[in-house]
Amino acid sequence: MRYDESYINSSNLEVYVGPEFENLTDAQQKKLLSIRFTISNNNSRMGYQLNENFQNNLEAIITGPVIPGTVQLTPSGKLIVLMRDCQTTGGYPRVLQLSETAINSLSQKYTGQAISFKLSK
Repeated sequence: MRYDESYINSSNLEVYVGPEFENLTDAQQKKLLSIRFTISNNNSRMGYQLNENFQNNLEAIITGPVIPGTVQLTPSGKLIVLMRDCQTTGGYPRVLQLSETAINSLSQKYTGQAISFKLSK
């Protein structure tokens, strides 16, 4: 049996809106889904931090549940994509959620590679 592994080479990661996505302005939502981000050297099985800053005015949230694939947006504008060994709660706004396939694809990426988020329909 042959598996389709094309997702490994894709730089587009399928995402769903997160609980705090609607707190972004319309312009910020569009920008988040159109920017190409690069993976920083600050990455591990717990999470991948992205290099580019994403300006926002979102407040920290009361600690809420997170799962692998949750994309958190820090007050400083850093995006953190939680991976397989992530914590179970967090206080940063959860703006996106990666699909299972997108988590697998991201886990094959390395420092300096570009990714972008594609909203699932």
